[in-house]
Amino acid sequence: MRLNLSCVLAAATAIAVATFTNPAAAETLRSIRAFPQNLKQVSELYYGFQKAVTEATGGEITFQDNGPETVPPFEQFEPLTQGVFDIMYTAPSYHQAQTGIGVGISAIPETSDPELLTSSGIRQWLNDYYRENFGVFPLAIFAIGETTFVFREPLTGDTRLEGRKIRSNASYEGIVRALGGAPVSMGHADAYAALQRGTLDGVVWPEIATAEFKLYEVTSFLAKPTFGKSHNAVFMNAAKFDSLPKDQQDAIMKAGLDLEHRAVEFFAKQAADETRIMLENGVQFTEFSPEVAPELDKLYVAGQREIAMRSRPDDVKALLELSDKN
Repeated sequence: MRLNLSCVLAAATAIAVATFTNPAAAETLRSIRAFPQNLKQVSELYYGFQKAVTEATGGEITFQDNGPETVPPFEQFEPLTQGVFDIMYTAPSYHQAQTGIGVGISAIPETSDPELLTSSGIRQWLNDYYRENFGVFPLAIFAIGETTFVFREPLTGDTRLEGRKIRSNASYEGIVRALGGAPVSMGHADAYAALQRGTLDGVVWPEIATAEFKLYEVTSFLAKPTFGKSHNAVFMNAAKFDSLPKDQQDAIMKAGLDLEHRAVEFFAKQAADETRIMLENGVQFTEFSPEVAPELDKLYVAGQREIAMRSRPDDVKALLELSDKN
């Protein structure tokens, strides 16, 4: 069939004119989050990030919100890589099954300081690694504060965990085992129910979310001292990001960096508020012994590095070596 040259040229001209004259198309990014909607870190920080992107793009980008009721927290990474979702708010340790790099993020100091994360080369390394291996990349990585144990019964004896069944995840498994406990991997909601039934003896938990999950209703003791920083992150599907106009890309990247900086002050206040609420609701402190307490940070980092090496160990080794050089 012979094509009409004049029609082809007219169509090409029309496409070119539309490309250069039409405003950027509106985009609705499909978002998945690992945490319940009512948590302050979601309602204030993550939704604040979304609002900043929408405002900076003049409403061109909006978000379709989904949470753990749509896909369980430990299963959200894979659909992000496949483009089922465009953006994800999570704990990096939740995708340990795919790569130990997620746990490794909390095992290195650079990820707790936005400037150091950039100047050390770790940010670029993580960006390249996740893009090349999974087709996603981190928009923001930030420490959410220190970690604590919360128990149904107080510490006794030499103040180790002495076989207690402790809710955990990949990031915490190492320190639970090192202290003689039995880690039980489960999500936040399941942990509350297990504590209520008495099938768990306690949980290892971010300090910033103890009262928000109403742990004072099912536990009685908050351990001191706290230890080791946990992290959250916002990841984006790289193909989706690359398909956006540069001004929209810039708005998303800026909102991610702003989120990292806002998180520092936000989580410091959140930790103090959570502890106060726990105590006001009858929870008491229980303390690790002077022999054990100074070892908690070391055990936490050593445990994270050990667990991280179980998944793609060569990749994890490369990240840890880069960090150790700084």
